[in-house]
Amino acid sequence: MPTIGRFCDMRLSPKVVIFDIEGTLVDAVLPTLRCWTETLGRFGFAFNTADLHPFSGMDGAEMLEKIIPQKNLRDLKTHILADQGRCYREHYIDAVQPIPGTNEFILEIKRLGIRVAAVSSCQRDELMHYCKLMKGERLFDALACGTDASRHKPPLDLIDLALKRLRIRDRPKAIMIGDTPFDAFAARRAGVVPLGVLTGYFSAPELLSAGCSAVFSKAPELLAILDRPEAAVRRGPIRSSPAHAL
Repeated sequence: MPTIGRFCDMRLSPKVVIFDIEGTLVDAVLPTLRCWTETLGRFGFAFNTADLHPFSGMDGAEMLEKIIPQKNLRDLKTHILADQGRCYREHYIDAVQPIPGTNEFILEIKRLGIRVAAVSSCQRDELMHYCKLMKGERLFDALACGTDASRHKPPLDLIDLALKRLRIRDRPKAIMIGDTPFDAFAARRAGVVPLGVLTGYFSAPELLSAGCSAVFSKAPELLAILDRPEAAVRRGPIRSSPAHAL
């Protein structure tokens, strides 16, 4: 059941579930924060993981604008972002593990006839790494990542891009599961229902204040509030298909 929420007895019948990946499906929050502290230290900026955690889930460039004075950042932003990406791939990404039960959870959602998408601001090679970790290369019906968004001028919102790839127009029938307040803000802007999970180390009150309708300890608990049509319960194993991309 939901850990806490405005509608803890809610029942949902979504057409699509959109997942944030880092912190929601894979345990990437602490490796990412540690990488950022190491990277910023090389450029002379001293932060610890507690300092940076409030910005977890925020775009890296936007985070830098929040924490580093503009006079220092003007000539450094591109170099810091490039160095953080290199450092993460070389020293941290291999420490990331799936959150337990992720693969089975997504399979169960699909067995109920619900389509599944995943979004992340990471680059495509990182996204494919996470999908491989989850044994999920063929689980998702749509994927959208930072590489995709940056190809559009202006960049497309990742939730909008995932819904476009799924050809979903009835946005109130879509839900977004994320681990940070920024996921909830993005879901509300996109017109989909935000739900929160505690695996990103934000508190339930923080996630509810950001707009989440309910908060769970981890994503698989969502099954407690999904309607389970009798026909879907009797349905046999699903067949996975490759995620659609533009």
